[in-house]
Amino acid sequence: MPKISVILPVYNGEDYLEASIQSVRDQTFIDFELIIIDDCSQDSSSHIAQEFAKIDPRIKYFRNETNLKLPRALNRGFSLARGDYWTWTSCDNTYKPLALETLAKYLDNQPEIDFVYSDMDLINEMDQITDFISAGPASDIIFRNVVGACFMYRRQIGEQIGLYNDALFLCEDYEYWLRIALQRKILPIHENLYRYRRHTKSLSEQHQQKIIARGLSVQRKFAPLFLKSRKDFAVFYAHVRARDVFNPFRQLYLLYVLYYSPTIFFKELLGLIKRRFL
Repeated sequence: MPKISVILPVYNGEDYLEASIQSVRDQTFIDFELIIIDDCSQDSSSHIAQEFAKIDPRIKYFRNETNLKLPRALNRGFSLARGDYWTWTSCDNTYKPLALETLAKYLDNQPEIDFVYSDMDLINEMDQITDFISAGPASDIIFRNVVGACFMYRRQIGEQIGLYNDALFLCEDYEYWLRIALQRKILPIHENLYRYRRHTKSLSEQHQQKIIARGLSVQRKFAPLFLKSRKDFAVFYAHVRARDVFNPFRQLYLLYVLYYSPTIFFKELLGLIKRRFL
């Protein structure tokens, strides 16, 4: 049995799929399986994936008969996973060579940790680095998605937490991380192991408004489970106000901030005045 299962869902991802698959094959850690779930692509993704499967027995290719969307594609992939450690990647992103080895090492050496996630580069269509994202502190996960796109967790956790929520397409990952963080210890790794691509065809770029709206809905649902003090709730609604950029009435969140902490409210109000008038 492989130690690590990597799930790679793809839908019409021909532009970057080859690079994504090759980045898994180029890992210093070789005891993995790569399970590609083709979500009924209409471009050459199927051909690209199957060609790799022919030359590398660690790669398995499966095609959905209909387009199931990302959460259900992930669920199918993990139902086939045999590894002790689980992760998934996207068809337009790439791992750096030490990624799997490093993530697995932290899980090996710290049995009390069940989920790890790392720093990553942001890249553009031309593979040029445009920014850097540091893995945020685990304590901030209710305020924002600190996990990013490079992570690994124990098989037992995936089996315990269950399926990705197929009603939360575009936000299925963040909700899943919150479910894990409620029950298990998660750890940021400050090593740069991944390249996350921003481009006009990506889901995150095409559906920004929906992603934000669904993410905020998930945050409000989980907030009472994470937050303990009035100050925590004030900080939470300050984050919500900052994030809800498509809402013309988002400044009303300041009323929640005022209710929970006048001190934080006046800090937020002062910052707003400075940005508007100074």
